[in-house]
Amino acid sequence: MPWPFHFIALSDAQVASTRRALDRYGLASNISPLAPVIAYLACRAGAWLYYERFSRKAKTDIKYTALSVYPGPNSAKLTTSLKGAVFLRKFKWWLASDVLLGWGKRSVWVASLLWTTWLLFLSLNSTQADYKHVTKRIAIVAVAQMPLQYIASMRWRYSPLALLFEVSHQEIVPYHRALGRIIYTLCMVHAALYLNLFIQQHILVDVMFSRAVITGVISAVSMSILVVTSTSVVRIRYYRIFYLVHFVIGSALPLVLIMHASHLRIYVIESFLILMIDMALRKFASFSQPAAINPAANGRLVRITMPLSEIQSDPFRKAPGSHVYLSLATPSKLQVPFSSPFSVQAANVDGITLMLRTRKGPVIQNLKTLAISEHSMHELKLEGPYGSARHFPNFATDFSRSLLIAGGIGATFILPVYQSIQREFEEQNMPPRPTKFIWVAKTEADVAWATSSREDYSAEDGSSIDVFLTGRERESRPMNEHVAEEGTELQVQQRKDYLEKSGWSFASGRPDLRQCVDDFFHHASETEPVAVLVCGPRGLVRDLRSEVGRWVDRGQNIWWHEEHFG
Repeated sequence: MPWPFHFIALSDAQVASTRRALDRYGLASNISPLAPVIAYLACRAGAWLYYERFSRKAKTDIKYTALSVYPGPNSAKLTTSLKGAVFLRKFKWWLASDVLLGWGKRSVWVASLLWTTWLLFLSLNSTQADYKHVTKRIAIVAVAQMPLQYIASMRWRYSPLALLFEVSHQEIVPYHRALGRIIYTLCMVHAALYLNLFIQQHILVDVMFSRAVITGVISAVSMSILVVTSTSVVRIRYYRIFYLVHFVIGSALPLVLIMHASHLRIYVIESFLILMIDMALRKFASFSQPAAINPAANGRLVRITMPLSEIQSDPFRKAPGSHVYLSLATPSKLQVPFSSPFSVQAANVDGITLMLRTRKGPVIQNLKTLAISEHSMHELKLEGPYGSARHFPNFATDFSRSLLIAGGIGATFILPVYQSIQREFEEQNMPPRPTKFIWVAKTEADVAWATSSREDYSAEDGSSIDVFLTGRERESRPMNEHVAEEGTELQVQQRKDYLEKSGWSFASGRPDLRQCVDDFFHHASETEPVAVLVCGPRGLVRDLRSEVGRWVDRGQNIWWHEEHFG
């Protein structure tokens, strides 16, 4: 197949026409994200109208029973509307599942492929086989996507995408990474085409030190470093490098591109303004506060208790299961103020409590050192609350039953949600619906901290809390001789006895997830909405999703949420 593009000599009128086409397609790329937004809003409006018109009427005809048995997806008992709902649920579940282990969700891949196809159309349409036109078009289409990329990186809880789609920053990040790779690929194609142009026309030496080429090379190298340090291997093992590179290059790249080409400046300025607004809003949402930092669970955990005013603690109390970004408020001059996300284990009018697992990150290592220092109060910087919790439905009224599963420190996310469900039953004067909480932990000491807060985690009527201990009874890793809290076997045993009196059950070994899921769903009919929440290691989340997926295939109405960061 012959090469479709050629070096074409253009008249002044053709050059002007090409310039107008470049600006037009650049603008189309810049505003095209509005199309899926409008489509999404239209779908939500249509769903709301359908619910108002049909669903409420259908509810009056459905008789719920604790002993109802699912008739099967092909049963005549299912109406056409219910079959459509079952198909939609299966499709949404399929989209939210991984393509392959470690390759991300299908929804991200589908969105990426569709968006790449659209950007390629904008890059190639009506270019009249003009090589230079195609080369410039690819660049302006790619750079016009940068404002969307910076919006997707916004961590502020009121960012446009988070508000529009009612999701957390963590749920937007996979799309942010995918869009970054698309932009990078288009920019590298632009650079390769221009390099070929310079070589073919024998002008490489003449233009090598021009401003456009120098800034283009700097941009290409910077983008390559961004992409390499954004890979999961670097991001997880060398988080400091990832953080520094993202912060420095993400802030400096717009300034370099402004000098690269004048016609890109409007989109680069948009991106830079979004970056500055995000930084200002995050600074406004953060504050410094003295907090008590103490070791827990034989030194494997760190407890942070931060006193807050009633106004400061109100957003945390309204969103159980939220998380914050935590950093040292006054790091030394040689330290970079890194921040890391941690779930809020408890929130009340007096403040919040966080329970952190001692890992290798820079923030947790500093906090671990402070926990065994002579001073108990330390100044910390807090940013939040963040997360999907503020968009959660009302579990007491919207679901017939709820299944909550936590692995290890993931209970800091699940326990507040469990407690809020019990509180909703009480506040709304309604009989409790089945709520099952399964906690997989290593030792009794890893669970005993649940009794050290003012929160009541008792298993109420219709609810159960099952703890599975997978480690050895005497397994411990004390920090040093200063560790006393929850450190003795007597203290741990006393706290375990208290939990058992509160309705908790303890067992050794790992739970049989298939049996747990089947027992829980056995008495739920296909029309009953069921909530499933999980927070823990990826292996636990993956295994649970596989078991729950069998019931989705049978037509079960399941609302699923998973938390991953840790």
